[in-house]
Amino acid sequence: MMAHSDLSPELNMVGGGIPGTPGPDTPEQPIEPGIPTLPDDPPPAPVA
Repeated sequence: MMAHSDLSPELNMVGGGIPGTPGPDTPEQPIEPGIPTLPDDPPPAPVA
């Protein structure tokens, strides 16, 4: 729990004071969902 609040202190305030639930659960972070989505999309296209 402490790691989440330390890693994303801004998300905690934006979520409403809930460290962990609104952080990784909410798709507000375009960095995490963006990285895995970009590499996952291109590989299947060229491979096929």
